Parts: sequence; C-alpha cells; structure tokens
Amino acid sequence: MNTGSISSKWLVVYFSLSGNTRSLARELASKLDADCLEIQSGRKYSSTPLGYIKAAWDTGMQRNVGFTIENPPASLSQYVGVVIASPVWMSSIAPPVQSFLQAYAREFKQVAFLVTLGGNGAERAFKQMENICNRMPVGTLAISSKELIRRESEKLTAKLDEFAGSLRTAPLKKVA
Repeated sequence: MNTGSISSKWLVVYFSLSGNTRSLARELASKLDADCLEIQSGRKYSSTPLGYIKAAWDTGMQRNVGFTIENPPASLSQYVGVVIASPVWMSSIAPPVQSFLQAYAREFKQVAFLVTLGGNGAERAFKQMENICNRMPVGTLAISSKELIRRESEKLTAKLDEFAGSLRTAPLKKVA
C-alpha cells in the first residue's frame, strides 16, 4: 500500500472473481496514485460452474457473506474518496462488496463506482451502491465483458483515463 500524503489521496477497493475487476481496479489505482485494497469474500467462490452458482444464489438472496481485507488502513475516512469496484452479478453488486459497504460506507468522504458486467444491470448496481453509501457518487464507470474480451486497449485506456481525470478534478471534501 502507498504511504504518501493521504489528505488528497483516493483509495480503490475491489472484489474480483474472474480477475477482470482486479485488473481494472489496479490500473485505475495506478492512474490515480491511489492506495488499493482487495476485498476477500467470507464465502469461498471459485471460477467453476459450482462457484458461479453459489455466487448467483448469494446475490439473488442479498446474502451478507462477510469479507476480509489484508492490512486495512486504520480509518477509511483519512482518504478524500473511495472508489468501489465490483463485478455485476444478476444486476447487483457482488455480495462481498455489499458486505464491505454495509460495514464501512459511513466512513467515506466521497465515493465513485466502477463495475464490470457481462450484460445489463450497471445502473441498478450503481443505484444499489448509492443507496448503501447514502450518497451520490462523484463518478461512475461501467466496463462490459465485450469491451474486455475484445481487449480494445485504446478504448479501455481512454475510459479509465477519463474516469481518473474526473476523480482528480472532483471538488475535494474537507478531510477531518
């Protein structure tokens, strides 16, 4: 984790099962010079058909699966904002992200949302995160699996650059 000046620093927090959200979250963190934390699910999922069925079941049931984070910061309120990155499953955020938000959203000064998805549901997932966080995001970005599969790196890079730029220029909220 970076240990630079925190007062104007963003934090990127993500959960990823397939690795797609992980790679985008890490790339965004690099562009923002942000700290980056991975959410580990309290319920083990695998990238197998059974793992995806368990994930779909937990998502459909809005199940609190718990989570862990290695080396978490003392307080998330020390960051100017937190980017939450999640895959979208069944038009909802992944259960470990939901569990994380329910535990920590009250500490966030500002939020931004990044989702990866195979079909529809980005707007519903953004609304779900907004409701849990009880605040409007300063930015949102949805990346489809088609964009990831085609690996249109120039378009993906441009989208991430634009998103990072909008976060860097977002009005900063005073950090206590």
